[in-house]
Amino acid sequence: MIWIVYFYLMDLKHTKTIVPSLFYILEKKDSDLDAYIRKCMGWVLMLIRTIRLLFF
Repeated sequence: MIWIVYFYLMDLKHTKTIVPSLFYILEKKDSDLDAYIRKCMGWVLMLIRTIRLLFF
């Protein structure tokens, strides 16, 4: 599980979106934060599926 999160963070680092994402979390309201978290979970699930296809 940690390995998957690490890969996700590395992907964010490569696209240079991790810092704006953190600022986004700090600046937005709770409702926006909920939507943002849902979007992130969607990306994580997609990434997990991709890793599964590649390595299993």
